[in-house]
Amino acid sequence: MFSDKNIEKYLERILYSGAISLSGETLSRLQKAHLAAIPYENLDILNGIALSVDPRIVYKKVIENQRGGFCFELNGIFFELLESLGFKVTSYLSRFLFNRPEDLPVPTHRVLKVECTDGVFIADVGTFVDSPRMALRFEKGLVQNDGFRSYVYGEDPVLGQVLYQLDPETGERQRFYSFMEYPFAHGDFAAPSFYTEKHPDSRFAKEPMVSIKAEEEYFALYGNKLIRIKDGITDKQIVEKVDFESVLAGYFHIRLK
Repeated sequence: MFSDKNIEKYLERILYSGAISLSGETLSRLQKAHLAAIPYENLDILNGIALSVDPRIVYKKVIENQRGGFCFELNGIFFELLESLGFKVTSYLSRFLFNRPEDLPVPTHRVLKVECTDGVFIADVGTFVDSPRMALRFEKGLVQNDGFRSYVYGEDPVLGQVLYQLDPETGERQRFYSFMEYPFAHGDFAAPSFYTEKHPDSRFAKEPMVSIKAEEEYFALYGNKLIRIKDGITDKQIVEKVDFESVLAGYFHIRLK
């Protein structure tokens, strides 16, 4: 559990102000603030710096040292924040299925089930691609729109619980991620985290993957491509090596030391 001082610094880091209750509304506001302030990034993996799933270590990296992280780190400390605020939280190991319509990828993602006073929600602050900006009510068949895209939960006999993203033009369901409802402790994510860091098939260890989800737009650095999505329009440009650190600082608030 985080101390009151830890919580205060965390909320300052994500620029969160206002009342806090154990409601789905508060949970969604916390998720939106987190996504807008703290970037997803795999730079430590690329630089050969071992990662930790210990929330105390990740807290120092992300909150005190003003860095980002990837799913096992970010959803790990978000879990700890929410639990410290009084929410009941459960972690699940997830398969990230986005843009992989036929594959059954290795589970390399972490999502959170959060029990609020007005229902049960799934929260996630640890995806690279554009993703739900708010916590989604965990209710099968309910179409939910976060202001950018629509999502719906379904169930699959092999995958378990599946989050689908709806195509904005056709309404067709596209798999986003899935999970089985088996609770995981913080330490249980050490093995999948190690896979993402070291396995030769892991895309996380091959090129920069950095993103941040502001209120009305999404920025991502994928390899040497800077991507911006706003109002449904995608813009891409090449980032020269000499400009890499300035792009990290200007778009993602990351300053490597």
